[in-house]
Amino acid sequence: MIREQKIIVFSDRWFGKYLWLIWVIMFFVGYYFVLFAPWDDPNMKYRTFTQQLPMRTTVGLIRFLELICIFYLTYFLFRYQYVKYEYFLRVICWIVIVSFVFGFVDYTVTKGAIRLFLMPQHYVLDRFTGLSVEPRSVGQVYGFTILLIIALGLKEKKIKLLYIVTIIFAATGIALSFSSTAIGYLLIVLFLYFLVGRVKIKYAIMAILLIGIGFFYMIRNPDFVEHQEYRIAQVALENYASQIPGVPFWINSFEVFDRTALAFLYLHPGNIPLGVGPNTVNIPANKYLSDYDVEVYKGQIDTAPAVGVVNILSSSGAVGLMIYFFAVFNLLRFALRNNNYYLIDLLFLFLAYFLLNFNPVYFMIMGIVCGNIYRIENEKLEENVVNSNTRA
Repeated sequence: MIREQKIIVFSDRWFGKYLWLIWVIMFFVGYYFVLFAPWDDPNMKYRTFTQQLPMRTTVGLIRFLELICIFYLTYFLFRYQYVKYEYFLRVICWIVIVSFVFGFVDYTVTKGAIRLFLMPQHYVLDRFTGLSVEPRSVGQVYGFTILLIIALGLKEKKIKLLYIVTIIFAATGIALSFSSTAIGYLLIVLFLYFLVGRVKIKYAIMAILLIGIGFFYMIRNPDFVEHQEYRIAQVALENYASQIPGVPFWINSFEVFDRTALAFLYLHPGNIPLGVGPNTVNIPANKYLSDYDVEVYKGQIDTAPAVGVVNILSSSGAVGLMIYFFAVFNLLRFALRNNNYYLIDLLFLFLAYFLLNFNPVYFMIMGIVCGNIYRIENEKLEENVVNSNTRA
């Protein structure tokens, strides 16, 4: 990739250059707190070496470099048509189908034996996880697949049976996973998609019918009802017992990793402009754990915020967040200029999901969008040059 294009550090690809800018902000801010103003961390002696501030900053920067490389690699593959989105979508569909079939057999017949063989010490053998580690992860993968098919597959004149089967299997898998977050995030994104009028009426009706049938089936499933009642009661208890004093109620409505990060930023507004560095906010935010959370997490948290907006805000601040949204806006502008509506839909769907959940898959999607836009623009430019030469 470096030989055929150029060193990716200097590549000016709309979205990529802004990722580098965010990385630079995190680099200087992160090492400022490492070298000049380290956080007071009473739990430092209990943290592993990689979870202490210096190594956590370094690892966080390396992980963001990985995301940048994911973007550039995907961009390169789609820009030069080493992979076409039709082939990419077919492969994803077959992965989901195989995963669902093996997972369903294991869930209903072998009762977890396949997963236990492939993944010893698997901890949720009583729930459907496909061939994944946990219900939430398989729900997210299947949700991403449905969004990909909506953006790319349903734009074709003739809808392939493969796409329909995959959507049915994926939707069934999400329902069987009983994952509240996977179900909730997907429904929120689809609702926003319908709300902005980016879907044909016939597909909207099909989706509503599918969701309605699925909902009717699930509320008649005693295991699903029991699990959701337990989760609702558990969340209600956590929300009641883990309130952080002195912050608005909406902050306390988030999960612990986002809740403590937002509480820290709210009570320390001076850190809002540039954040605190790459995924290190858990260290200063640790002091805002409630007594309940201290008991649950053994006195410390080591996980970065899960919500996309909170993750970027805590890592690179309001400046990084504005840079990020400007990058997305710039990309949307190029897509609109070329009337690439399938890329616009792809961008919208995964941006909405990303704002809810920070996931590396999003950077791959941005690579697909950028690669295809750049390829189309180049083809138009070459066509204009040929036409000019012909007229001359």
